[in-house]
Amino acid sequence: MAVSAADHQQVCKCIQNRIGGRFVPKKIKTLVEALPQECGVNFKISATADCLKIN
Repeated sequence: MAVSAADHQQVCKCIQNRIGGRFVPKKIKTLVEALPQECGVNFKISATADCLKIN
């Protein structure tokens, strides 16, 4: 499980890679918000998060 800021940023990048940088419609917002768990962490994120600002 990711515990450091660098770990969280890596997970953020993983999520962005999975969604391919595409616009995410509201109807799949829940899916995007579930991606951190799929990438190994339990924290909240939005589809438009700036990975460098995640701690």
